[in-house]
Amino acid sequence: MKSGPRGRGAEGKSLVLIMVQDKEGKVGRIRLARVADASSASLVPAVSAAVAPGSTIATDGWAGYEGLSKAGCTRVIA
Repeated sequence: MKSGPRGRGAEGKSLVLIMVQDKEGKVGRIRLARVADASSASLVPAVSAAVAPGSTIATDGWAGYEGLSKAGCTRVIA
């Protein structure tokens, strides 16, 4: 593991989007996607490629997820 600052934009590290299916309170399928950055232009296509249209997506309040509604998903800030 590479040492250094943690979080979005940490130099020299890859940003990985982790998506976990909620199956009645249990962990379902897990999808990982390496993304270029935490922008909507990177996050929305990665989520859209992994989930069915009409899915409800629980996210944090990060603005990069705001485009999910245009991609046919419902966003809930958890």
